[in-house]
Amino acid sequence: MEISARALWSRIERTRLLDIEETGGRFEVFLPHPQLHVTRASGHLSHVMALRWIEVVEPVFDKSAPLSNHHQWLDVGTYDSNARRAVTRWAIRRASSCADIQFVCRSKLVTMAIATVNLATALSGLSMVATTSEAIFNGRLGEALLGRAG
Repeated sequence: MEISARALWSRIERTRLLDIEETGGRFEVFLPHPQLHVTRASGHLSHVMALRWIEVVEPVFDKSAPLSNHHQWLDVGTYDSNARRAVTRWAIRRASSCADIQFVCRSKLVTMAIATVNLATALSGLSMVATTSEAIFNGRLGEALLGRAG
């Protein structure tokens, strides 16, 4: 069964755990199922946003079977270097708690950061997948959502 992008995000948005907005950026965290972690970000990803994200989601990693992680970062253009370092350390530490990690983004800077973190997490057997296609990403997210929540 396929689900439209609008219906998909409508369903996901009802499960918001965090919505932080700062000058130049916004970061949201959703948990549509105990084993499905979703983020949506736009603009600039600050160090404060990264730390709040980790703080909010960390307990979920402790309670759940391996999480499927989907990150809609189409509109992220820049990030603080401290945010990248914090998320990289966290991703390496939590790699064994992840079933998969999917990204959609346009920024070459963000794509390069994902590739760098991917090198580190690959040593733990986890490969991050990034695409520039929103349709492909939403298809994978829809499969993950419907496969877990029916």
